[in-house]
Amino acid sequence: MNVRALFNTLGTRSYSLPIVILYVTSGCNLKCVMCSYRDPHPNELSLAEIRDLAEDLRALGLRHIVYSGGEPLVRKDFPEIVRCFSGLQVRQTILTNGLLLEKRMREVDGFFDEVIVSIDGPNPLIHNSIRWIPRPTPSNWWWMTASTRAPLIK
Repeated sequence: MNVRALFNTLGTRSYSLPIVILYVTSGCNLKCVMCSYRDPHPNELSLAEIRDLAEDLRALGLRHIVYSGGEPLVRKDFPEIVRCFSGLQVRQTILTNGLLLEKRMREVDGFFDEVIVSIDGPNPLIHNSIRWIPRPTPSNWWWMTASTRAPLIK
């Protein structure tokens, strides 16, 4: 039994954080009708602060980091962020709208245990209208069926 995890349930202090959802940015490349994320927050954590955070989380028993936002892939230093946690030997998951995966794939290839792509609606037309994607595009639907995207995952 993980004693630190047990202590988490006995009081108001946290002794371990095995799973963390890290919102790396509030910036996003879409204007989804259900979401208010648009522009990066002026006081988002710097890469140096995230490096320090990674070490703090390691000390708290981090086993799984989930990157979210906004859209994590709009952050220019996202590959460096992923590398900070890769060195800690933890599971890594990205929650993404999928539109930047092809463009940034080479930078983040092989780091993730899971890539979760948001799909809104039963077909590309509905999905794109919810996500305010004005041009006809297969968008995330293409990623769901593209077996060539497997290298993104470890």
